[in-house]
Amino acid sequence: MGIKLFRDREEALENLEAQLRIEEISDHLLLAISPIGEFYAQELGKRLGLEWNRLFIQRLYSPVNPETTLGAISETKEYILIEELINAFEIEWELIYDQLERLYLEKLKPMVLNRRKVIIPLHHRKVILIDEVVETGLGMLCGIKSCYRSGVEQVAVAVPIISSESLEVMEQLVDRLYIGRRIENFVTGRHYFINYQ
Repeated sequence: MGIKLFRDREEALENLEAQLRIEEISDHLLLAISPIGEFYAQELGKRLGLEWNRLFIQRLYSPVNPETTLGAISETKEYILIEELINAFEIEWELIYDQLERLYLEKLKPMVLNRRKVIIPLHHRKVILIDEVVETGLGMLCGIKSCYRSGVEQVAVAVPIISSESLEVMEQLVDRLYIGRRIENFVTGRHYFINYQ
């Protein structure tokens, strides 16, 4: 059956809330980086009296194997690519950049315009990037890069569950980490919940 860390999403939320110290974050913007992350950001925003929003990020999949993620791009047009996989699949870089542009124009831009009409203003803000699970860290890395390139003053990450490998990377990149549980041999996010919906 494996190890179950949380009964459900509500318990994971309570665990994450317990990690946060309001005196450290009272002037921070909570930024969800996924639809599931929105649940956490919205609820924490309500409970702690903090502003929240969504930083839209889309994954880039391989044209050779559509189940393989090659990178991610955010609404600020910042992206992270996994060079080793792109080279292993022998995909032309021109095709990758064309796919990134198409992904931005056809998916990300309409999502942003539908939600709030403008790219989220982040210059001189302090933010906490939020998701439910960080496994490979690709989406979170894209969020971190987007924040720094947009002129954010401080970046923190808050997640109920993170893989050990991703945690080691994040520790080098952000100002603060608020972590529920660190997982040594990560399986999948849903694996750590008794009732996952």
